[in-house]
Order: sequence, then structure tokens, then C-alpha cells
Amino acid sequence: MQLPPTYLILLLGPLVVAQTTTRMTSTRSTSTRSTSTRTSTVSWQVSGGVSCPHPSVNTVWPSATGSTSFPTASVIAANQVFDGRMALFDRRGSTGDCNGQAEQDEAAAVFILEPGATLRNAIIGPAQAEGVHCRGPCVLENVWWEDVCEDAATFKGSGPRYIRGGGAREASDKVFQHNGEGWLHIDGFYANKFGKFYRSCGNCSQQFQRHVNITNLVGIQGVVMGVNQNYGDTAELSNYCLARIGVICTRYNGCVKPCDAGEVGEGALAPYCVVNGQDWD
Repeated sequence: MQLPPTYLILLLGPLVVAQTTTRMTSTRSTSTRSTSTRTSTVSWQVSGGVSCPHPSVNTVWPSATGSTSFPTASVIAANQVFDGRMALFDRRGSTGDCNGQAEQDEAAAVFILEPGATLRNAIIGPAQAEGVHCRGPCVLENVWWEDVCEDAATFKGSGPRYIRGGGAREASDKVFQHNGEGWLHIDGFYANKFGKFYRSCGNCSQQFQRHVNITNLVGIQGVVMGVNQNYGDTAELSNYCLARIGVICTRYNGCVKPCDAGEVGEGALAPYCVVNGQDWD
């Protein structure tokens, strides 16, 4: 099959260079991931400034239609859908309010999702500690975090989790913390100022092999991915727009508590860290 050539596009404004590469690839087929075909990969990279346009990501922060403060974490039952209708939810004035970077458990979350639950169209306010906790397979759709305290969302248990749209900002630690096993799929997300966008748990009391697939990401200022190389974690990034990103992927040797994971390298290294498309300077 003859593939069309690569196109380089120069956009005016803050200087943005975009590269579109049309190609066909096949991923490995396993019990958890089927063979798929990718027809195009687009990478966008800002040169100077912090503007980062992407045709598939909404970077306009939503306005809240109302607000609710929960005294305790709100549990969304298994296989149920909670539509927040773009209201703001937090734990203001309760034990779940933000207390800096102090490690807390799911009791300090705004929402706890039982396996199969969906949370959509919600804004998580700054007065909360643990954001959202998923106990198994879950869907987060168009969920926005105003000011992340500890982590925006934590994923436990097993089964696939899906994040579709939404955004998070001011995450001095992490946006997404992956503690359970299996897959996390992130598509169409906007992250502005973060320590790490995705981190496979470095020192959980029980360790697993974890995988993340990130597509259509706008990320400004932070490390995109952190994986445990010694456990066979994999992270794949494609169709992205990045600005002020020092490191796209950091690889660690994870461990079981009490310990601290040790860094073993930075940058793309298949199969642990895969970046599709050109990373422009």
C-alpha cells in the first residue's frame, strides 16, 4: 500500500508547527487488547508561549451551573450513571477538604465509583482532597478539576477505565493515579500545570502490570507519563499538543511499600514508553 507523504504545516500566531503522518500500524493482540489499525497520527508542539491548539480537545474551561458540597464522599452505584449537569462538587467544610499534599484514602474523595459506574458533566472544585476514586471499571466523561489537591482521580481494582474529554489544572502532584491493574484509556483531555499527568503507582502495597493509552492530549507544564519498567508497564501517547514539557515519559523500578520507586530513565523506550509522532523543539 502506497502511503501519502508527510505534511509540515506552519500556523501563524504563537508559532505552532504541526506534522501529520498518515500510516497504518498494528498493535499486538493479547487477551486484553485486540489488533487495531491507526490511520493517522498528528502531533502538535508549541514553539514559545503556552498556547496549544488541538482540533479534538476542548480547552475552554466550563462555568459551573451551581454548586454542592458533600459532607461525605458520594458513591455512584455499580453500573449507574450520574450526570452532574456541569455543577461544581466539593467537600468544603468536611474532613474531605483539601489538606495540602497529605496522603488520604477514598473517604476524602468527592465521588467514589463502584465497578461499571459513570460520572459525566461535572466540575470538581478545589475544596476537596482526593477527587474521584474508581473501585474498578469506570467512565469519566467531561469531568473537570478546578484545582487538584492530591490527585484528580485514582483507579483501583481491575478492568478497563475510560476518560473521555474534560480537564484538570494546578495538579502539583498527579492528575491520574493508577493503583489497580489493567488498562486506562484517556481521550481528549486538557491538563494545565501538573507534576505528572499519569503515574503507575510506584510503591503500592500490591503491584500489578498497568497500561495506559493517551490520545488527543493537550498538556502544559509537567511530566506526561510515569511507568514501572520492571513490572512491564506500558504507556502510549499519540495525537498530542504539548507546551513547556520537560519530560514526556519517566521510567521507574517500582517496589512494594515501605520503599520509594527509583528512576531508571527518561524518554521513549518501547514497549514501556511509546510516543507516536514528532516531538518538536
